[in-house]
Amino acid sequence: MKILQINKFNYVRGGAERYFFELSRLLESRGNKVSFFSVKTRTVNKKCSLDSASILEISSGKSKKAKDSSCFLDGIDYDTNNILSLLGRIPKVFFRTMYSFEAKGEIEKLIKREKPDVAHIHQISHQISPSILHSLKKMNVPVVYTLHNYNLICPNSLLFIESRCKTCSDCKGGNYFNVIFNKCMKDSFLASFLVMLRMYFHRIIRIFDNVDVFIAPSRFMKNKCIEFGVDKGSIMLLPYFINVNDYKPSFKNHGYVLYFGRLVKEKAVHTLLESVKGTGAKLFIAGTGPEEENLKKFSEKCRVNTMFLGSVGGEELKEVIRNSSFVVVPSIYYDNLPVSIFESFALGKPVIGSRIGGIPELVEDGKTGFLFEPGNHKELRKKIMRLLNNPDLVIKMGKNARSIAEEKFNQDVHYNRIMDLYRGLL
Repeated sequence: MKILQINKFNYVRGGAERYFFELSRLLESRGNKVSFFSVKTRTVNKKCSLDSASILEISSGKSKKAKDSSCFLDGIDYDTNNILSLLGRIPKVFFRTMYSFEAKGEIEKLIKREKPDVAHIHQISHQISPSILHSLKKMNVPVVYTLHNYNLICPNSLLFIESRCKTCSDCKGGNYFNVIFNKCMKDSFLASFLVMLRMYFHRIIRIFDNVDVFIAPSRFMKNKCIEFGVDKGSIMLLPYFINVNDYKPSFKNHGYVLYFGRLVKEKAVHTLLESVKGTGAKLFIAGTGPEEENLKKFSEKCRVNTMFLGSVGGEELKEVIRNSSFVVVPSIYYDNLPVSIFESFALGKPVIGSRIGGIPELVEDGKTGFLFEPGNHKELRKKIMRLLNNPDLVIKMGKNARSIAEEKFNQDVHYNRIMDLYRGLL
């Protein structure tokens, strides 16, 4: 079967990209032909992921496959602080956010060339835009759309107000004007106004009616989308998977607590730092993000024994997880289904996670780790100290976690279900 994989980022930025690469690799390993539609990568970071090496090669033009079976648009850097640069790109930013004729034209060329049987969309907002859905529909290509975040129902994709550090459902019922009052996007009236326009425009033209099936990785995501008005008949539950054969577990450890992932407010790494303050526990933090400097200052102020590892990926990241005692996922927003938990379980590590979003669907309290109230650093401290003081319990939970990974995160089961879905649409 010919499958067109579509995602705005072609490097590992988070769990969505990890799944994007893993699924593409799985499909190709079973004899399917996979082509890609994405944006160009500016730099090739060798630490991104071993699994992303092939697509990085494609997007940088070093592979013949780049011309033959894939298409890469020029990306837009929304993180720049250069105001003049941003102002000069307003037309491009506007159309990529609202409706990109460039993306629409390019994907039609790719469809004519590749003739895919089905298209699988992951993340497209702000870099590709949903305009491609009209092209896919016009050219009779069935569309599967995996919901890695809440972009379908929430203007800032998180159901979370960063400036207030709180979850939010104010836009339920299509009341997207609330995004301006809350300044949900980058704490900016202008950015919030732009995403409000995007949500209303896409709703008016009913662009997402062109999707045949939405996939929700977590039960929480599925129920939340239905609560916000998505037709329950158009959305199915299909959790992520992991190839456990690529993860050699270890039930020994070097005694440190680990967080790995993006350093952003909604991940609440501050809560983790607060929880280990004064305990003498060793904390390793792997990842980068806008909160990195604030976290370093807070760690120094609280005299927490913390090692910031920066950007770590591939085998190096696996080794960091493998040597840890356990992993903490302290999110304070509706975290969909963190891939970091999949990786931790596969490597034989228990997880202490906050009781929010899809996290409780993975972490079985008392069996594969512990759950705690989001933002409650005192409760988190108790759970951390319980594991640090009970090495036998860490080993027992780690073995339970590995068994769960082998049983429930099975790539063969996932492959059969995704292929049944694809075939059912043809």
